Amino acid sequence: MMTLQTLMNYSLSDIPDKSEREKSLMLVKHLFTVLHKDINRSNLLAALICGTTSFTAGIIPIMVYFVLTKPLNIILSLAIVATVTGFFLVRYRYKKSKVHWKITLLETAVIVLIPVIVSLLIGGIA
Repeated sequence: MMTLQTLMNYSLSDIPDKSEREKSLMLVKHLFTVLHKDINRSNLLAALICGTTSFTAGIIPIMVYFVLTKPLNIILSLAIVATVTGFFLVRYRYKKSKVHWKITLLETAVIVLIPVIVSLLIGGIA
């Protein structure tokens, strides 16, 4: 963004006609306003997707765990968490960050594994 702005300002400063230069500067200003709005909209969408995914990956497995019997509840709960995080969170983070999907999968697994371990420890103590 900064490089683009510098390039545009430098190119616009070469326009000899003052009125044309002012018009061009106003167009550049409007362009950056539109880009800023688009970035904010994209950030809001990312926050909504991550929040919804985290909530879904948390509440549904807990409900399944309490409803089903002992061996099936753990297996199904972990399968739901893996599916939700694997499909939504990893896929979205991979596309947005342009990092290889295997690295994104590993990062996401660590992010999910830490709360799972903590909750199992807390459940074992209580």
